Amino acid sequence: MTKPPSTAVDSRELGIAVHVGQEMLAAYGTVEGDVFAYAQAHGGLVEALRILLRALGAERGEGQ
Repeated sequence: MTKPPSTAVDSRELGIAVHVGQEMLAAYGTVEGDVFAYAQAHGGLVEALRILLRALGAERGEGQ
């Protein structure tokens, strides 16, 4: 488990991350269709979560 960030979170970065997360959820939150649609939705939601964690200073290193 990673330690909480020691510095304050920039509210502008957090606001942008939340906005991106909301947009990605709106675009990929509901999937109807084929396997490609599920893969695209999964990738979009993973990316939104990564951006949000980065804004919070809690993103883990690649492969962890």
